Amino acid sequence: MRLYKFTGRAEFALSALERKRLKMGTVDDLNDPFEFRAYRIECREERREFEKHRKTFGAKAGIISFSASWHNPLLWGHYGDNHRGICLGFEVPEAALIKVNYVKERISATPSYKAMESMRYPVELVGTKFDHWRYEEEYRLVSRLGPRDPVSGLYFAPFQPDICLTEIVFGASCQVPLDDVEELTADFPDISIKKARLAFTTFGLTEQKLASHQQKRRNRRK
Repeated sequence: MRLYKFTGRAEFALSALERKRLKMGTVDDLNDPFEFRAYRIECREERREFEKHRKTFGAKAGIISFSASWHNPLLWGHYGDNHRGICLGFEVPEAALIKVNYVKERISATPSYKAMESMRYPVELVGTKFDHWRYEEEYRLVSRLGPRDPVSGLYFAPFQPDICLTEIVFGASCQVPLDDVEELTADFPDISIKKARLAFTTFGLTEQKLASHQQKRRNRRK
């Protein structure tokens, strides 16, 4: 399925294209303090055991967050450097994804410690968020963390053969020249390059026509 990765500042997207990798976050890196805390646990001892398991999971599992659409201006405001950034579109196997479920109340069932060790438990918690985050239309890819990048100290996952880069969307206020991505996308001849613009009749975003640029790409592939 087609999903979109907001990369923050434009230079982060250019680096991702150059190095063919995406940044991964742990549960503590993400911007919601309720990550992996969707259960309502009233017992203090069970909360302590729960937090231990959360810490263990966070030390070994990385999360890549995608959105179902790039058209929401809130996403660009929060994750696209105030519309100055770049969004990358991928085809991702649906079976590899966790679709986030948005709920209005924390989950009432209290897990046992054995349930914490099962696969269902982390999938349910990684895929549950408060309803106010619904605008993100989020899907998550979870995989084991590798070593940290020695320069940045961050975690990254290399592009995979079954996760195909298909689109590059420039934010409405992005100042990066479109031609700057040509060399970086030489290995992706079939991708579509777009630029977002403000819609004329709604509070959404739509595609700025770039017919001449797309024709240039087609001519270079001949």
